[in-house]
Amino acid sequence: MASAVENTTTGGRSTDALFTPITINSLTLPNRIVMAPMGRCFADDGVIAPGYAEYYSKRVEGGTSLIMGEASGIMDGASSNPTSPSFYGEAALEAWQGPIDAVHRAGGFFWPQIWHAGLARAPGTAPVTDLPSIGPSDW
Repeated sequence: MASAVENTTTGGRSTDALFTPITINSLTLPNRIVMAPMGRCFADDGVIAPGYAEYYSKRVEGGTSLIMGEASGIMDGASSNPTSPSFYGEAALEAWQGPIDAVHRAGGFFWPQIWHAGLARAPGTAPVTDLPSIGPSDW
């Protein structure tokens, strides 16, 4: 049995586990490298801008097995930022299909980060300015 390679950036522990497959329910990832969701905020009326397909697929080509898309609203008024994308409605879902297909073609997997800002959404926030912010309590 080969010994683990000394790695000073990990306190001498091996990083080999990062590069081994993992199964989560019925999904088997070829490695454990995941791109965490990051809010890019390049959406117009909830529809992501061109360029997401290339942005995400390049990460898969570099070795990331799972892309978690950025926080995307799941209903009118769910976002606290008018430039955040939506993950509902025909136009928004059609726009997401390109990046999802590109990630799959590159050999990766895609999970959306669905989001509802709740009370973090200030009353009067676009695009539905008359919708009150909602959450489990008044604060």
